[in-house]
Amino acid sequence: MHACLVPVQARGEVDARRQRLAKLRGTPGIREERVSEAERELWDAQQRAEVAKEVYEVGWAGWVVRAPNHAGHA
Repeated sequence: MHACLVPVQARGEVDARRQRLAKLRGTPGIREERVSEAERELWDAQQRAEVAKEVYEVGWAGWVVRAPNHAGHA
């Protein structure tokens, strides 16, 4: 999914990831790797939702995109 989602779509993605994680946690005998993957997916979705909210509130004109330098610093 793209970072330029509208906030409603992004929140829907967060809700879906949260439900999937809850289902996995409630499944007996589930491998920890699957739970960890679902936690990462939820965190990623939450980050995309925050970006979508900020972009929506500020608008694209307020955003400046900076590429990281080769040392990994922004």
